[in-house]
Amino acid sequence: MSRIDDLIQELCPAGVRYEYLGELTFPVTNIKWRELTNETFKYIDLTSVSRNNPQPASSVISASNAPSRAQQIVKFGDVLFGTTRPMLRRLVQIRMDHDGQICSTGYCVIRANEAKVLARFVFHLLDSLNFRNYVERNQQGASYPSISDIAVRNFKIPLPPLEVQREIVSILDKFTELEAELEAELEARRSQYAFYRDQLLTFPETGGVQWVPMCQITISIASGRNKARSAEGVYPVYGSTSRLGFSDQFVYTGDALLVARVGENAGLVNIVGGEFDVSDNTLVVRPSNMWDVRFAYHQLTQINLNQYAVGGGQPLITGGLLKALELALPPLSEQKRIALLLDKFDALVNDISVGLPAEIAVRRKQYEHYRDQLLTFKELKSA
Repeated sequence: MSRIDDLIQELCPAGVRYEYLGELTFPVTNIKWRELTNETFKYIDLTSVSRNNPQPASSVISASNAPSRAQQIVKFGDVLFGTTRPMLRRLVQIRMDHDGQICSTGYCVIRANEAKVLARFVFHLLDSLNFRNYVERNQQGASYPSISDIAVRNFKIPLPPLEVQREIVSILDKFTELEAELEAELEARRSQYAFYRDQLLTFPETGGVQWVPMCQITISIASGRNKARSAEGVYPVYGSTSRLGFSDQFVYTGDALLVARVGENAGLVNIVGGEFDVSDNTLVVRPSNMWDVRFAYHQLTQINLNQYAVGGGQPLITGGLLKALELALPPLSEQKRIALLLDKFDALVNDISVGLPAEIAVRRKQYEHYRDQLLTFKELKSA
């Protein structure tokens, strides 16, 4: 960091000006479709945009049938910040292959005046803790929070000399590039895990292995009943995806599979152990000694239980459905062998304490530390 320290001491030792973001950007106007007859565009959908997805997914559309929410033509270097839930705080910078294409509403398009502020410097500023706190203070709506474009543009940012900005961007981009490389490797490992899981858990329906309904290889399949939990306590209370809180009493002991019962996560599988309780929106599957619990976890994950959910607006997985579901049951020794192999892949791609997820988390924390440190400047006092 000595290079930056030297530049700051040389170029702005007394501090830097703070200016409104809107005063450092060019206006971005909405599209007039009637002027764009017969033209086609890549349409960037909100749901594809995130900080770790610098190449947002898009579909080709013509101006004549563009969705009403497609409002603005974006340019290379534009910074897009999600302003409404569920996209709030999502952040992406437009790459060359989306230059001149269109985006949907729901995020603020920041087009930096690079004679004053670098677009990439703005990107890192909008990812900073300072700006996130600003959003928290200025967003509106409890059930559907959002922040207006005007409020985003009224955020005051430090404006060091361009040479200082370039040096900061160079350092922070090295962190984000490393994180992106790790994310790409993680995605490749996940694909590899899914491939081997499918290979190891695909059995012929006739001959080779026994097929049995799940009710014959479980001790019980029933909904959890916990409706009350606290922030502190002795025993964890689990939902289907994570720990929800604590209780002073436990209901279950040993290992169990948790299956999301209702909602968009219906069919999602988790595995827990010890002494615990389970929320009432989760099914508790307790395998018998015929069905290895780790093998069962991988098997139910591979099946994708969500495909069996009933109901339209509110998907539902029932205990009765699980009890009747027929599964391949190889010998117990083979179950354990398969589970051991898949556990190694699973830890590498999913365990936040080891493997790639842990390394990505460390790199992210490093980036956040240096980002917030490097983007904090003493404000220049007015003469």
